[in-house]
Amino acid sequence: MSKNKVEEAPALFVIGTAGSGKTSLTSSIVDWLIRKGINAEAINLDPGVEFLPYEPLIDARDYVDVYEIMRTEGLGPNSALILSIDLLVDHIDEMRKIFNESTADLFVVDTPGQIELFAFRSGGLVLAEELFRGNKAIAYLVDAAFSSEPMNFISNLFLEAAVYSRFLLPTITVVTKADLVSEDTIKKIFKWFTNKETIIDDVRRIYDAEKYLYVKNAVKSIPSLGFLEKPIITSSKTLEGIIDLYASISRIFFRGEETKYGPPS
Repeated sequence: MSKNKVEEAPALFVIGTAGSGKTSLTSSIVDWLIRKGINAEAINLDPGVEFLPYEPLIDARDYVDVYEIMRTEGLGPNSALILSIDLLVDHIDEMRKIFNESTADLFVVDTPGQIELFAFRSGGLVLAEELFRGNKAIAYLVDAAFSSEPMNFISNLFLEAAVYSRFLLPTITVVTKADLVSEDTIKKIFKWFTNKETIIDDVRRIYDAEKYLYVKNAVKSIPSLGFLEKPIITSSKTLEGIIDLYASISRIFFRGEETKYGPPS
């Protein structure tokens, strides 16, 4: 792929609830792409993370110090994290200078652990729009263990819908940590995503009539937003699904065409 400016490189935002495996998947994707000869760079937008298994091109912690904000502003951890995202916006010009020196062809963006910091705060939207000016997409992560319970799955479904409505970007649904649950659990989650009636039936079987009626009406009210297709089942530990994930990324960013990276699977 050829490009005139580094800011034209596409960016994949890795978004999900706390503990869904965003940082691990970011690391696995970037490592896999680099081994395949693809010039990918990881970006860390989580100022509160303590350890990263990858070397980011840009690290939010270089620009804002959550613990210093807590001390100087007298804030608790959550309030300090919220403020840190707002303050990070003030450093967009500095971060873009680093982009201009990079030759990356793809950015994989690790977002904050607390989903609301990036997805639902104004600072997150500004970062997405101003820091990354090429094509963009979202990998929305669904923790397999957490979402194996029907009501948790429903909650995640609506959270994904909320994220989609916030950014209106192509969205890939990624089920993570497949290695931590049984094959039957994965099959169940897959069915819930691809056939709404199965999740409605399971709720009716397990829960009371009130929850059943709520879920029935709620699930059927979800319009076809474009992300409720079959999910990609992944494991950052075993690398299951990474090829399928890249195929989806390729279709979004490169329209399924053969690039210097090779054709999508």
